[in-house]
Amino acid sequence: MAWFKVDDKIHDHPKAIAAGKAAMGVWMLAGAWSADNLTDGFVPKRVLTRWGTAGDARKLVDAGLWFVDQEDGQAGWRFHDWGDFQPTREQVMAERAKNAAKLANWRAKQAEKKEQERAHLRVL
Repeated sequence: MAWFKVDDKIHDHPKAIAAGKAAMGVWMLAGAWSADNLTDGFVPKRVLTRWGTAGDARKLVDAGLWFVDQEDGQAGWRFHDWGDFQPTREQVMAERAKNAAKLANWRAKQAEKKEQERAHLRVL
């Protein structure tokens, strides 16, 4: 599971104050969605309507938190400096692969351990 990281001082950040409460709510939800969907901070226009309006997006752009972008032919916005503050898709996928390998190794060791215990009981 990926996490959307938010600085605990965001409540006083000039960009957050400039964007306003409603737009910052959109920013938060869009950040969680981007982290969950591994979009590297891209928020398609079609997704924005779940939480806010084009006016909210404009406030986020004006405040310097988002910029207008396009990905795979979809219009939308992207979080400014996503990769500086959030794990990228590539980093998340690498971490997941590493964790999957560790889990597979642990499970193999546990299965081997059980088999050794069974073999020991058969000897008795």
